[in-house]
Amino acid sequence: MEEKLFKTAIVGMVGRTNAGKSSLVNALAGEKVAIVSAVEQTTRNTNRAIVEDDRGQLVLLDTPGLHKAQGNLGKVLNAIAR
Repeated sequence: MEEKLFKTAIVGMVGRTNAGKSSLVNALAGEKVAIVSAVEQTTRNTNRAIVEDDRGQLVLLDTPGLHKAQGNLGKVLNAIAR
């Protein structure tokens, strides 16, 4: 029996707020898995999407945007993203 290798990669989308991280995850997944809005900081938790094809599997992590925190919520969101 021939053994077939299966490849998996984890890709974290990390960047500034309103940079298009959620839009990119939705485009790569081929469906809406993350909220997209013109309002900043709509992603509060890390969202995960899995994309599979014959070559392997991608696990996409959509994180909250990194920014200069001015309050407790901003500090928590930066900690989640990091």
